[in-house]
Amino acid sequence: MVPYSAVGELRTSDFLFLQKTKEPSFLVSGLVAIDGHHNLYRILHIPAFQELSIYGRATGGVFGALTVIQSVLMSLSADRCVVVWDSPVPGFRKERAPDYKANRLPKTEEERVKKEALTTLFRSQKAVLDQVLPLLGCRCIEMTGMEGDDLLYAVSQVTREKTTLVSEDMDLAQLVTDRVKLFRPRKEEYVFPGNFVEVTGTRSTRDYVLKKALVGDVSDGIAGIPGVGDVRATALLDEVDGSDLGALRRHCAEHRSAPLRRVAERFDVVERNLELMDLSRAPWSAERLQSVATLVYDKPQTRDMPACRAFLERLRFDSLVSRFATWGHPFEMLR
Repeated sequence: MVPYSAVGELRTSDFLFLQKTKEPSFLVSGLVAIDGHHNLYRILHIPAFQELSIYGRATGGVFGALTVIQSVLMSLSADRCVVVWDSPVPGFRKERAPDYKANRLPKTEEERVKKEALTTLFRSQKAVLDQVLPLLGCRCIEMTGMEGDDLLYAVSQVTREKTTLVSEDMDLAQLVTDRVKLFRPRKEEYVFPGNFVEVTGTRSTRDYVLKKALVGDVSDGIAGIPGVGDVRATALLDEVDGSDLGALRRHCAEHRSAPLRRVAERFDVVERNLELMDLSRAPWSAERLQSVATLVYDKPQTRDMPACRAFLERLRFDSLVSRFATWGHPFEMLR
């Protein structure tokens, strides 16, 4: 067991991105929505946090996740926090494309064993976070068949205030508006209207999604059009208005570039990819969106700081317990 009194060293080596000064006022957020699934998996790939345990029970992912969430809330002076999780039940994307994320399946026995171990570790850490986050005043959302990205889309639609989405996943850049920005903590990078063109290489969120549909997404096993990469897709969208898919297809059919003519020939791939990648196409009913709004704004606050401190004591998170009054301050501010 690695003692939690030594975790200060881990923060120095693994969480340098957390040691930030107060953000400019235009980046301060009322609502912070965190991709808990993506964040926890990333933490569990850090060897130092894999080693942390108490009485044989792994707890490094819990410690890392709490550290990230606390730092983000403190940095943004947030007064409302939502943490979203992927549903374990396959959703509409798997129905539309059975090979969706098939590239993540283990190919060897060794890979299968490692993946099962990581999945078991993830579930155990998430189960603990499901208990402790409500005690800190964070609202957790998980819905059958929906990925965390879909839930963050829903949050972006129902928010009544300045909102920050927290994830390393650039797919979420398509949700940026005057009210909604994306924060990538590992890269210490914000994506917002003022730097959207610089960061994404596209003029609008619509063009950004279309570019991704043309190029594909290796991490999700979504194949794009062969020969069309970021540079060629960006140049294409500078030539033609991506809001008119018919005009885009005709433009590509007449293009002198063979890869772009291939776009027209295989436009069914582009349309399929848009169904998978455009978060606005998820099957949200008005009732389900309203249920998200209720969870964010109307669900009774469950914060119980004394109970949380006792919970952290049982986990032997000594470095948090010893400064709990100051460490817990951002959570005390949550509504």
